[in-house]
Amino acid sequence: MTIEQNNTINEKHHEQQETQKMEKRKIRIGIRAKFLAGVIIALLISPTITAILNQAVEQADVFAGNLLTGNVAMLVTTGINLFVVSGLMLILLQYIVLRPLKNAGNILNQAANNLDLSQRVPVRSNDEIGILSKDINHLVGTMAEALEEISTTSEDVTETSIGIRRATDQTSTASKEVAKTIEEIAKGASDQAGETEQSVHSISNLGDRIENNRKYLNHMNGNIENLMNVQSDGLEDIETLVDKANQNKTIALEAKQVIASTHESAEKIRLASQMINNISDQTNLLALNAAIEAARAGEAGRGFAVVAEEIRKLAEQSNQFTGEIEAVIEELTERVDQAVKSVENTSKLNMEQVDSVEGVRTRFQDISKALDEMAGMVEELTTSGSKMDQQKDQILSVIQNLSAISQQNASGTEEASASVEEQTAAIEEIAQAGNSLEQMVKSMNRSISKFQMS
Repeated sequence: MTIEQNNTINEKHHEQQETQKMEKRKIRIGIRAKFLAGVIIALLISPTITAILNQAVEQADVFAGNLLTGNVAMLVTTGINLFVVSGLMLILLQYIVLRPLKNAGNILNQAANNLDLSQRVPVRSNDEIGILSKDINHLVGTMAEALEEISTTSEDVTETSIGIRRATDQTSTASKEVAKTIEEIAKGASDQAGETEQSVHSISNLGDRIENNRKYLNHMNGNIENLMNVQSDGLEDIETLVDKANQNKTIALEAKQVIASTHESAEKIRLASQMINNISDQTNLLALNAAIEAARAGEAGRGFAVVAEEIRKLAEQSNQFTGEIEAVIEELTERVDQAVKSVENTSKLNMEQVDSVEGVRTRFQDISKALDEMAGMVEELTTSGSKMDQQKDQILSVIQNLSAISQQNASGTEEASASVEEQTAAIEEIAQAGNSLEQMVKSMNRSISKFQMS
């Protein structure tokens, strides 16, 4: 259970205690006081009822011929009076005691038989029955809260048991691996003594190799310096290539603008050609009308007819020329569109080229960083080589002591192997206990789920 849940539970208990203290301070009217009040009321109205009954008996006696006289009349009056008072007391008993007890019994029955903890006893008074109803409500509420807390805790326990099971599985696997490793260590310890003599010879060879490595590192350091110079030149070339690519981008944009202007000019020429074509059609129509009028004029209009014919031919030639102009403009428009597409493709390729160049520049920068790191590593390796040469003699002395230590390791690994086997068995028992705990929590959750709490 978490700290927040504990704080919430403590706050609820504190609020319930404060509520109970406030209820104790209230003025209650007990059941005995209510019954006493009922008896007093019955005694107060009893004389009135007696008087009414006596009057009724006297009237009945008159009508019945003085049949009810003396003790008989008194007994009848007393019996009726007792019946009325008893009825009042039964009504008070029904509404004050029996009905609230029945409601409380129903709530307890729902909680006991139907496992329903969501119902509450209605509290209509502050007497003993009201206190009993509040206590029952408090009991049912506390049970519901306890079941909710148990449910929450069981979920936490389930998660914990699952975690324990996973941990034990992992630990069991690790223990098996450790046992296997210990066996290998034991075998290695037994072989280590024989290999110690070979190690002495290997250490002497190691000194020669360290010297050779120092030479190789010096040569590598020179190569790294050459690579750094080449990388620097490459970065400069890439910067130049980026500038050229940006210039190509600018030129492509300018070419696109020029082609767009050419397209607009061609469109204007096409509109002007259409206007000329319309004028030619109108001129041809006017020439036709003039020829008709000249024919009507006869000999006097012959010269005018010749002029009209020439004008008509000129109009037809204008129509022919405008058609050719439109064809040329159409072809020019298509070529302009193709040029626009080509420029757009060129611009797109140029952008891709710029991106590629940027990527190459980034890679060169990464190479520069890698070369710097490599130079540092080579320097560290050189320093390490010097230290290794100094520590070679110390290692030789240590190896001579390994033979004795390997024998001790052999006995120690046997003890460690036995300890690991015991630990593995204990982990398996913990895993079985975790599985049992998980099953018990699941069973408890099934039982809790039968309760209705809201």
